[in-house]
Amino acid sequence: PSLFHLRLLQKLSIISCDLKWNLEMLAGLPSLKELSYFHNRSSTGGNVNSLRVLKDTLENEKVAIEDCPNVQGNFMELADFPRLK
Repeated sequence: PSLFHLRLLQKLSIISCDLKWNLEMLAGLPSLKELSYFHNRSSTGGNVNSLRVLKDTLENEKVAIEDCPNVQGNFMELADFPRLK
């Protein structure tokens, strides 16, 4: 979707939405500082490791992914992010 080409977007919340996308699409949002992704049980998914493209912009405690069974990976893959606790 065109939403993922907004290069200056800093905050993205997707809650209970049937939008078809995956975490890899976040590469089109290089300024993203906050990500909230809740209750999305559709085929949307991806791997947590895809968040690495946002390593230098995601801020402390500003990543939340809950009740999204098609998202895979381990948050420990993000342990070296300089701005995440």
